[in-house]
Amino acid sequence: MNRRVTGIVTTTVAVAVSIVGCSSGAPLPAGSASFLPSVGTTTVLVTPKPTVTKKVVVKKYRNCASLQKALPHGVGKPAAVDKVSRSVTPVTDFYVNAELYRLNKHLDGDGDGIACEN
Repeated sequence: MNRRVTGIVTTTVAVAVSIVGCSSGAPLPAGSASFLPSVGTTTVLVTPKPTVTKKVVVKKYRNCASLQKALPHGVGKPAAVDKVSRSVTPVTDFYVNAELYRLNKHLDGDGDGIACEN
């Protein structure tokens, strides 16, 4: 989810969870966001790890070197998939932002929807 506020975009980059304990109906620790899947009589407590947010100025970059200083793995439009040969692993951790990609589409040499992927 992207929010544009005076030229700065804030987006959630990664979400992960860690298991913090198991109980049989014990109350959750104070302040924990949790998801409680039940398996028989055992309840597993899962607390999300903090998300990483990155502020990026939405602008047109001159070349990939300058874009990659801000976004090391490039920028892509939503649902873009890196076009690579079979022997190369596709880039999946590029920054996703439709407006930023639109401004820098001229840097997408292979036309796969991701500019300056690395």
